[in-house]
This record gives sequence, C-alpha cells and structure tokens, in this order.
Amino acid sequence: MEETAKKDRIKVSAVCMAAINFSMQQNYIPAVRSILLKNESDEEVNDLELTVSFEPAFAREYHARIERLSPGQEWELQPVKILLSTEYLFSLTEKIVGTIIMEVKDRDGQICGNLEQSIELLSPDQWCGIDIMPELLAAFVTPNDSHIPEVLSQASEYLRQWGMDGSMDAYQTQDPNRVKMIMAAIYTAIRDLKIDYVMSPPGFEAMGQRIRSVAAIMDKRQGNCLEMSLFYASCLEAAGLRPLVVIITGHAFAGCWLDPQSFADCSVDDVSVLEKRIASGAEELLLVEATAMNTGSNNSFGGFDFDRAVSVGAGHLSKPEKFNCVIDIFRCRTGGIRPKAGNLEEYQKEAETRDHKDSASGTVSAPAALDTSLRGRVIEGGATITRQQMWERKLLDFSLRNALLNFRVNKNALQLMLEDEGLIEDELAEGKEFQILPIPSEWKGSLRDDKVYEAENGGSLSLDFSLEELRNGRIHTFLEEDELAVSMKNIQRFAKVSLEENGANTLFLALGFLRWYETDKSKKARLAPLLLVPVEVVKSVRKKGYILRSRNEETQVNVTLLEYLRQDHGIAIGGLDPLPEDEHGIDIPLVLQTFRQAVMEKKGWNVCNYVFLGLFSFGQFVMWNDLRNRSDDLKASRVVRSLMDGGMPEAEQQMLAESEEGGVTLENIDETVMPADMAVPLSADSSQMVAIVTAARGKSFVLHGPPGTGKSQTITNMIANALYQGKSVLFVAEKMAALSVVQKRLAAVGLDAFCLELHSNKTNKTSVLGQLEKALEVGRIKAPEEYEETAKRLKEMRQELNHTLLALHRKRNFGGSLYDAIS
Repeated sequence: MEETAKKDRIKVSAVCMAAINFSMQQNYIPAVRSILLKNESDEEVNDLELTVSFEPAFAREYHARIERLSPGQEWELQPVKILLSTEYLFSLTEKIVGTIIMEVKDRDGQICGNLEQSIELLSPDQWCGIDIMPELLAAFVTPNDSHIPEVLSQASEYLRQWGMDGSMDAYQTQDPNRVKMIMAAIYTAIRDLKIDYVMSPPGFEAMGQRIRSVAAIMDKRQGNCLEMSLFYASCLEAAGLRPLVVIITGHAFAGCWLDPQSFADCSVDDVSVLEKRIASGAEELLLVEATAMNTGSNNSFGGFDFDRAVSVGAGHLSKPEKFNCVIDIFRCRTGGIRPKAGNLEEYQKEAETRDHKDSASGTVSAPAALDTSLRGRVIEGGATITRQQMWERKLLDFSLRNALLNFRVNKNALQLMLEDEGLIEDELAEGKEFQILPIPSEWKGSLRDDKVYEAENGGSLSLDFSLEELRNGRIHTFLEEDELAVSMKNIQRFAKVSLEENGANTLFLALGFLRWYETDKSKKARLAPLLLVPVEVVKSVRKKGYILRSRNEETQVNVTLLEYLRQDHGIAIGGLDPLPEDEHGIDIPLVLQTFRQAVMEKKGWNVCNYVFLGLFSFGQFVMWNDLRNRSDDLKASRVVRSLMDGGMPEAEQQMLAESEEGGVTLENIDETVMPADMAVPLSADSSQMVAIVTAARGKSFVLHGPPGTGKSQTITNMIANALYQGKSVLFVAEKMAALSVVQKRLAAVGLDAFCLELHSNKTNKTSVLGQLEKALEVGRIKAPEEYEETAKRLKEMRQELNHTLLALHRKRNFGGSLYDAIS
C-alpha cells in the first residue's frame, strides 16, 4: 500500500503522436510534444528525475530533472527533444506498434509517477493521407534523387530537337511558353521510360499509402497515379520549377506554375484557385495527367502527348465535388518541409552538416558572424523645437486611454505575421500592394513544432515563411478566416468614417512597439507604437479579401510617445523629425536601434518587433493633424504666419496699418455705408452692422460676446450679405450644432438653396448632386438697373394705352372710324 501511494504522488500526462515515421521526424514533427507533471500529494517533492524510454528502442532514452514540486504544483516540459533512431526507422518495412514509457523517480529512486502510451511506427515510405498534414506529401518530392539527372538530360535533348536551348533555365526568360516547353520535355522523357501503370490502393487519399521512390519506380518500371505525380514533380523541382500535386477522390495528378508564384497555403482545398488559373488564354499554371506517362493496357491515358495530358488534367476539375486539395511544393519548402533522403547514408551525411550535437566526429562549426551594421549608430538630436511643434505637442493626449501610449488589441487592431519592419515599409513606399490573409492552414493545430525547427536550423520558421509570402504580395494574420473578415470590416468602416467626418486618416501600419512601465515598481507592461505608416485597405473582389496599400503620405514617428518620454521620464530622443532615410525609404532599423539605446538603462523596457494594422487617434487628433500636415496652407494666412514666426515683418505691418485706415466704426457707419449697398435679412444693431460691413470688405477680426448676444444671427447676416456681394463663403465650426443653427437661419430667409453641406456624416454623392440641382432651379435675380429699365418700359406702355383709350372715348362721342381713333 505504501509503494502504491508513492507511485501515485506525481500525475504524469503527455501529448504524443499517434504515429511517427522517418519522414515526419525529418520535418520536425516530434514523437512527444509535451509532458506535464503534477504533484497530487500534500507534501513537497524534491530532486525528481523524469525518464522517457521506448520499446522497441526507436529513440534514445530521455532524462530531465525537476528540483522541486510543491503540493498541487504543475511542471510542463515543452518541447521534448526526443532523438529518434534513424537506423531503426529506416529499417522498418511494415507498420508496428511501439510504446513510450514515462517514469518519475524521487531522490530515493522510488517510482512516484508513470505513464505508458502506444505509438504506431510506420515505414519510411508510408504517407499518412490528407487527414494528417497533407502537406507532408511534399517530403516525397525528391529533386536530389541520383536518377533524376538522367531524366533531365534526356529532356534537354528533346528541347534541342525542338529547336530550342537545351538548358533547364526555369523562369529566367520570364516566358510562360519556355516553361511549358521544359514541362513537356520532362514529361516526354519520363514517358520514354515506359513505366507500367499499377492501381492505387482504394481510398489512398484518406488512408495513405506506401510510396515508391524514384529509384524504385525506374528500377521496377512500375508506378501508380500518386507515385507518377511525385516523380514528375521531383523532376520539375530539380529543373528549378514550382510543381503542384492535386489530390481528388481516388486519383492524383500533377501541375506546375508558369510564373514564379505560389499559393498562400501549403495545402489548399478550394478548387476555384485552380479553375481561375487555367482559363484559356490567361493560364498561370498547367495541370498534367501524370499517368499519361505510363504504359499498360489498364491505363486509359497511356501514351498521350503533353497537350492531351494537359487537357485531361484540366478536365479533372469538371467535378469539383471530387476535389480534395492541391499541394504547392514550393510553398511547402518555404514552410520548412524538406525532401526525404533517398537512403540512410544520404540522410546521415546531411545530418552531420546540420546537427553538430549528433556529429560522429564531435567537431563544432564556428557560429555565424554578428551583423554589426547598427553597432554604435544612433540618431543625434535635431534642430530647436519651433513654435508650431510646441502647439502640436500641447494638443497631445498623455492619458492611458490613448492607443499611441497604451496600445491594446481590440476590434480596431490587427496583428500581422511580419517580423521585418524595414522590408514592409520599403515595399509599401515603392507602391506595392499586399493581400491580407488569415492564418496559414498548416499552422492551425499543426503537429509541427517551430521550436524544434529553430533548434535544428538555427533560424525562425515564421520569419522565413513571412519573408517569402511578402515577396509574393501576401501578408498573413493570426486570425481565422471568419474572424479576419469581421475585423477587417470594422477597421475599414471606422477608418472611412474618420476620414469622411474629420478629414484625417487614422489608419496606420504600426511598425515596432516600445514595451514600457509607468514607474520602476509597476508590474503591468504597456505597449506604444514607434512608427506609423499611413495606409488604406480596400476590398478586392478579384482576390476575395482586402488589399493593403500605402496612402503615399509620410511615415511618422510617434510624437506623443516622444513628448511623453521627455516630460514624464526625462528621456529626450531627438533627430527623428524628419525621419532618417536609406536608399529605399525610412531607415527603420536605425530608428528602432535609437529607441533601444535611449531606454537601455530602463529596467524591463525594450523594443518589440510587432507589426499591427490599426486606428490611432486621440481627442485633439484632427487639430494636431492639421497643424502637422497643413502648415504651408496655414502660413498662407498673414495672421497665422505672424503667430508661427513670433512677429510680423515691418513691410507687412505697414501694409496692415494702411489697410486699417478709414475702416468702419460705430461713429462713421451711417456716413460710410448706404443701406442699399447691403443685404441684411435679420435685425442687427449698430455693432453687428459694423461686423457685417467689415466682413464684407475682407478684413480679419475676432467677434466675441457672451451667450445670447446674437453671434449666430450676425454670422447669418454676414453670409447673406456676402452672397449679395457675389462672394462665396466657407463656414467652419468645431461642433456640428453651430453649423446647424446658422443653416436653419439661412433656410428661414430663403437662402437654403445656396447652402452646400460638405461636413456631415450624411454627405454623399447623391445628396451633393441634389443640393446643386436645387440651387440651379432657383430663378435668376436681376440687377437693380434691369429692374429700373423694365419699370421705365412699363411706364411708357401705360401712357400709350391711356392715349388709346382717350381716343376711343372721343370717337364714341363724336363719331368716326375705329382705325382713325387708333391712328
């Protein structure tokens, strides 16, 4: 009983693969993904040893030590670096069942927890089917097989026979026809091998199958549809092309890109991605029936020429319900899936060069040299702060509600799968557009381990992947397709409303974030963006999603953060306005390094390489944006220019003084202005009349007064009088209510037809055209001179009529003809 109690002290649980083979191990799929230990006793346990062993011995025994586990405490081990036996996995010819045994012993060597889990050990040539990482099929595309040069050599002969260069120059000519000719030559060379067709196992696409290597196919002269497709794809990849393998119900065939492109995912289950790219006259890729390269009476396609094989391959898409997936081999390579070795010696030779820990010789290669291009480089302080910059900074918001200081992920922010901020800024600056896509399908619940990839290769799988996708004009996010659609819709809508209502863009690509703390004792980290690239997103019908592109506006440093660091933390960072540039655009690495150096002594602070698409603004953002981006327009005003410059030149002062002489005042308004020269529809006192006349003469002034003194009424009279004088007026107010009051007063005096509403969330093309039509329908008002001329003519006509009536009256009394009377 005591032994049983000790054994049950530690609960052992683990996440293990249901099956493993050499190809899966070679592509960083661990046999054991994680191990969790939990102390279920009431006492602390010290000096524990975890042992993982295997029966049969298909992997090296694994050990790990745990210093202490308190009651109820859990300890997780991830990743678990299990070293599989390459010799054993290569030696398997059939599937067998193995066991993973996990034991935890205390300091006395007593077992205090254990777990046994079974695992299927598959032969190296076993593919598990599309239900378990279909992209692993790319491991069976082996461009380095020693038999492939023989095929390519024969293909070169066919190219020369067709009157072309025999070199395998892939996409160098940028000619799709050249790519097609290379595909056809390789196809014909394989067909000449006279490989017999054999049936694939029923349901191979779901259940998987054993796959013959290129050497076995050429030796036995036998191959089924999947094997021939992989054989053809291996030769295409060896020739520098980008092959595809298509899986449909009960069948497999091949394809190839005509341009150096790739899909966004390793495995795509949407048949339309192929249908849209094989349209006649606009082909981006070709599909090829691989069994047309076979011979044999049981093969209905055997002996077809290349064009017929292409026609048959395209015909397979006529039944989309049978389509399972297309696997992009090049995309799989960028995702870290390598070709499996042809034999054990090949693998061991390769392993010696990439895994120094297991090297038989024990030699260790020197590490790569550091990149020292930014060492010692920072941006020095810039010029003295101008008055305009002081105004800008006074408008900044230093509260934690401001996303420019305290960034939080919400519906208005979207993280992008990018790790090279400089590259995306360069590409956007050059006018390149990017498609925004959801998380790659192979990353959702993936069995592969990025940490194992990094340990094996010394690099980041996500970085390699994001760089390759960026070159192909695609950016992935960490959201699933449905979540991404909702997020992008929110971002686009809010950005559009902000642009329409405030006239300012608030949609930016945030490059790099500063992780900072409010005080030295704060535990909660805050994030603040460092650089903001103005962008826009548009919905693309052709690409079925959203497109990200630059607004061709200047990249901005987070001025709010700069001023906050200066005022609250005493960290002054100068020289960032304007931002430093390199040969492509903004020197992003140098800017980020400058921030790193500035916060070097701050505990816990650091620059994080995050990239987010989001909305960034604050309460006074619109005013700040106008000051920052429209300074030249503001300086066009003599008054504003004098405020910015801290004074007015003497010449301008003299001109202003001269223009003010003889102005309208309360004392001389009656003698200076005639009532007929003004149009004042609403009542106004003498002080208001002075303001109306002064405005009509184009003078600048400030009109102020307490509430209820008739400021809105005076503005209405100003606008009406300006219209009467033939002028146009732009009326601007901070709040919509002020605009509405004046507009209603103008409507009350019949001038609403002349009011064009430009600043409103209801303004659109239809309403603007309607307002213009209403203005055109207003009758033309004649000048006073025209009215006087009309009145004169009417007076003359009235006099003539009176004479005629008098003559008629006399004729009736004294006789005579009517004609004589009228004459």
